[in-house]
Amino acid sequence: MNSDEGAPPGTTKSVRDQVWSINGNGTPEVSSNHLPTPPSRLRGGALRSTREKLRYEHLDLVALSTAEFEDRFSRMGEVALDATLGAGDSAWIETDWAFRRARVRELSRAYMVWNGSELAGFTLYSTFPFHGRTAIHMQSGYVRTAYQRGGIGYSISARVAHRAFLTGPWREFLLVSDMLNPVVLAGWLQRFPDRMKMFPPEFGVESDELRHLAQEIAERLYPWAEYDPETSVLRGRTTPRSAAVPESGDSLVDRTFSDRVDPVRGDTLLVLGEFDRMTVLRGLRQLVRTTGRMLDRRLRDGVGRRSGPDPTDTPA
Repeated sequence: MNSDEGAPPGTTKSVRDQVWSINGNGTPEVSSNHLPTPPSRLRGGALRSTREKLRYEHLDLVALSTAEFEDRFSRMGEVALDATLGAGDSAWIETDWAFRRARVRELSRAYMVWNGSELAGFTLYSTFPFHGRTAIHMQSGYVRTAYQRGGIGYSISARVAHRAFLTGPWREFLLVSDMLNPVVLAGWLQRFPDRMKMFPPEFGVESDELRHLAQEIAERLYPWAEYDPETSVLRGRTTPRSAAVPESGDSLVDRTFSDRVDPVRGDTLLVLGEFDRMTVLRGLRQLVRTTGRMLDRRLRDGVGRRSGPDPTDTPA
């Protein structure tokens, strides 16, 4: 069997360990940046290690042909289904994923992480100008069960953030996401800088401005859902899900989800975090330490300096 069978169109054996990125014109670009593959599971459930490399594919989905988009969308749906089987959510994810197709096609960019021919995980996101800031909307992300808790989810999120930061390092940024999994939120909070302004305020420094911006974000991004400004819950944001919710081990996060979020009703928790200039400076040391290994080479000129903005990263 061809070892590249099932890989993204256009890849070959000679570039299987490279990163394919498609710019705003639909033209593929290549970067050789990659990370070690996390452990994967044998048939019996035991962990095994592999020397394969992960490939990070960045896509502006609206620039793809219909066939290319349907291929990626189908593959992402398979990962989402695999990732939610353990939570008993296999029925709802199929319905919810189909419901998203048009919005994903028109509004989303994607980071897809490949281990050989297997899609290990992905994140959908978008950026747009918002009240003098760049809003980074983390729309959705799933990692296959065999790769979970191996750092893939964070590595993708870091790439999205770095891509936005390096196109305007002195801007202020607003991270936006509606959460349905407390494990993801707990992981984010562990890595956020100290004293970061957040809403809901119990997760960081209280900000009346973020409270007001959350209302506007909810109306702009989720017009079909009912937003509760007191709890920051989007009621009916997704199709109904299983009542089972995984525990993160963070008592505050788990209690917030238990008290506020009703999966059967399709609720999610809207979370905003402000990366103002001081927050960016406080986190600069970590950002500099990780940027070299996390960013696609095409954002650099080969000697570690910026080579200019990429059209796929222009806020839209």
